[in-house]
Amino acid sequence: MESSTQLLVDGVTYFQVVFTLPKQLSSLALGNRQLMYDLLFKAAWESLETKVEKERGIQAGALAVLHTWNQELGHHPHIHMMVPGNGLSLDGQTWRDVRLTREGKPFLVDNTELGHDFRDLYLSYLTQAVYSGELHLEDSCYIADLIDDLRTIDWNVFIEGPPQATCSPEHMIRYLTRYLTGGPISDQRIIGQSDGQIAFHIRRRDKQLGQEPFRLPAAEFVRRWTMHVLPKEFTKVRQFGCWTNKKRAAYLKASQLVLKGESQSTEIEEAAASVPTSVEQSLDAIERGLSLLNRTKKCPHCSLEMRCVAQSERPAWRDLFYGADHPRWFEWSSAGKCASIPFDDITKETIEFEPQPEESDEPDIFDQMIELNRKSSFELTQH
Repeated sequence: MESSTQLLVDGVTYFQVVFTLPKQLSSLALGNRQLMYDLLFKAAWESLETKVEKERGIQAGALAVLHTWNQELGHHPHIHMMVPGNGLSLDGQTWRDVRLTREGKPFLVDNTELGHDFRDLYLSYLTQAVYSGELHLEDSCYIADLIDDLRTIDWNVFIEGPPQATCSPEHMIRYLTRYLTGGPISDQRIIGQSDGQIAFHIRRRDKQLGQEPFRLPAAEFVRRWTMHVLPKEFTKVRQFGCWTNKKRAAYLKASQLVLKGESQSTEIEEAAASVPTSVEQSLDAIERGLSLLNRTKKCPHCSLEMRCVAQSERPAWRDLFYGADHPRWFEWSSAGKCASIPFDDITKETIEFEPQPEESDEPDIFDQMIELNRKSSFELTQH
């Protein structure tokens, strides 16, 4: 609990992502718990990391815990992950906020697409385990058909935003504590035993209806309980990405520095936006802006303050390509005449060059292009 709280940063939106193995793999997982559960962690994290980095452009991280049970103590292996929805960019230079839907709700990634990626990765690793002999099978004839059938169904991946829109990190970790700790059933859920049966509470499918009693014969209760005993020294709580032990401290420090720098940039913008009404106020605003600028940047190596000695504006793309000094090739490539066309297919009418003198000792530029094409397989593409 304490180590998990250290991962949280104020202003970050956290999601719960649940990856579930289909019931068709239940018996296979019970006979290969170490391997199947390790693959579950591996496929879940790799699919999530790829999706988050590709669509969000942020450094992905996750705190994951394995559960193998459902409300009735049946075998139901799945992983709960706590995932930040905003964070450092991939280059570590900027902070990217969480995405919102049209209704203003936090959005991580599409759960259906993530489910497809998770399915494909898991089955790929499972196939490798079959061919390498790591998977213990009583009858290997059915495994190929089973894998083919599993490729045709959607695997369940559930993504849930924070319980409340203004949920603090501490509230979020308390909300997820029940997933990080405990076992298949708590003492509070057990009602008692009578006539050789054990009664306990289970949650109804409709959560608004609350709980209902559920009974199992004592022997069946024990059998179901033992299905959830994990292999010896198996780690059921794991950290991934920027939240691993090796990267956690550096990531949190970089996040705080970037967030601090952005907050100071906001102060500078507010100071610049204030309209002075006198010369004295103008001088004060300038001095205030300069003082803010002088303390915004520090050397990443020695941590000494740096000052701005020169500043230049980057020209806009429109000015660069449509201004007086625009590149010559853009005149005809921007017209869509030569986008991705091989040199051999270009005719003299395709490019309208300025007329050359009738009598010129220089070779025709079009002939030069054709000659270059014979020596190279490159194509002219529109940039």
